[in-house]
Amino acid sequence: MGSPYLVSVRLMVYNHEAYIREAIEGILKQKTTFPIEVVVGDDFSTDNSLAIISEYENTPHIHFKILERKVGEDYWQNRQKIGRLHNFYNILENCSGKYIALLDGDDHWTDPYKLQKQVDFLEKNSDFSICFHNLE
Repeated sequence: MGSPYLVSVRLMVYNHEAYIREAIEGILKQKTTFPIEVVVGDDFSTDNSLAIISEYENTPHIHFKILERKVGEDYWQNRQKIGRLHNFYNILENCSGKYIALLDGDDHWTDPYKLQKQVDFLEKNSDFSICFHNLE
């Protein structure tokens, strides 16, 4: 059986305490006809980023998956060898959606139909494998 999520949001975080609420609120405001998975990869922030993210609860429409990471364990050891891009790849490996939307913890979405528009386009245009939009 496949994933129940059509879209996974790859939320990459490192010391984004000042911005993370706005990033998450932009996800929660998404109006879609499908459920969304938010895969959070915090790269050992030294601020309150992870605590803030943990305050948010799943909704019937949006599921948060916070990757468990501890100093000394596998992720940490590989992070030491590969560097900060390991966070990017590791989050992608944990996404289960047909499509993956990229969002960093210091960015946010302003259009509540962003994901719906992009999925609609990709579903109608199977010859495309990626899409994007203007940004401010």
